[in-house]
Amino acid sequence: MIYELEQNITEALNNYYKCFDEDGELIVTPQEYDEINKGLVELQNKKWELIDYFLKDRVNKKAENDWLQAEIERLQARIKRNNNKVWFIENYIDYNYKSEYNKPVNVWNFTISYRKSEAVKILDENLIDFKYKKEKLSISIDKTEIKKDLKAWKIVDGAEIENKLNLNIK
Repeated sequence: MIYELEQNITEALNNYYKCFDEDGELIVTPQEYDEINKGLVELQNKKWELIDYFLKDRVNKKAENDWLQAEIERLQARIKRNNNKVWFIENYIDYNYKSEYNKPVNVWNFTISYRKSEAVKILDENLIDFKYKKEKLSISIDKTEIKKDLKAWKIVDGAEIENKLNLNIK
């Protein structure tokens, strides 16, 4: 944590956050919500203290997110290393066991054996008849083109330019 935050504000906001699930849906009764919201209303009288709190909390959350992202990347790299080791081990066992493949072999608590399976191998995709092919269609809206046309005073049904104010905190 980068900033120490006032305990009364932290408690009021944590209670408020607990009113909602991950999708922003209210999960407490309206009476409970009103009671919890009273704590926030009282804080409105301390507007600048509250904004200072939010700015510091924002920095803390962003720092925590950076740390979490680094941890995710570290764990993903670890998973990749482990998967590579598993692949090596399986290939080593496969290479050394192939001569014995007609019968199961017991090694301590493990049994090594092969089972037969069938898989289709595509030799030349161009020679495959169309009846065996599946078509995938993906449609997305090109907002950049729509914006360009709207700015050129062209009518685009179902779209309009929305003017926004974007908060910038440095």
